[in-house]
Amino acid sequence: MSIEDLYKKGYTVLPSLISAETCDKLAAYLNKSIEESGDLPYNYIKGHDQLRLPSKGADIPEEIVLNDKIHGILREVFGKSYYMYSYTCNANTASRDQPFHMDCTHFHPISTIRDFGSPGPPVQIIVNTYLQDTDESNGSLDMVPGSHLNTYFEMGENGEIEDKYIGKSQRCNFPKGSVIIRDKRTWHRGTKNPSGKARYMVGTSYAMNWYKLSNLTFDASAEEILYDVPFSTWNIRYE
Repeated sequence: MSIEDLYKKGYTVLPSLISAETCDKLAAYLNKSIEESGDLPYNYIKGHDQLRLPSKGADIPEEIVLNDKIHGILREVFGKSYYMYSYTCNANTASRDQPFHMDCTHFHPISTIRDFGSPGPPVQIIVNTYLQDTDESNGSLDMVPGSHLNTYFEMGENGEIEDKYIGKSQRCNFPKGSVIIRDKRTWHRGTKNPSGKARYMVGTSYAMNWYKLSNLTFDASAEEILYDVPFSTWNIRYE
């Protein structure tokens, strides 16, 4: 794990950072949520579904959301002025791989980046947490190292990257509780999960305060937990 990996590869990994207790408690909550949900929103292919994480204070995974090591890395990139704009979980039961894609585009036009000579540091970062041991048997994340620096490629209408640009990818096979911190410009894909059991990967996304993206809503019982946190909370509402 290093900040250099994040800058050069587009992601860095903290293996087994989150306790089994936190992972198991959140997975149990999500299992129940899936049972009670109808059709879920998905990314590209059905089965690469998105679940809302807990809103009530007692259920919020504080060890993930408030983790000192995670926020130490985020502060190195953003300084103190950043906020959380997405709080969700990928529930993978898919029978097919996603296309390789970016979660966000470059902040400047590609022509500008080429002339300047660099796409610059991250503006958006996502923190992914595996809630179970994860590998090819249950849909581990597939990353293209260094792709966030690539400025010679084309995207499809929905942001997918054409196969001819991909090159070598790397599967993120790691134990339960492992955390993958990635620049959201880095090319990646969710892969098929043949295990017959949902594979959970938490995703909390962060951006610098000046880059306004979205608000989050939590239950009123969460206000005390989120009152004194390592990130700005200007976009959080309680109900």
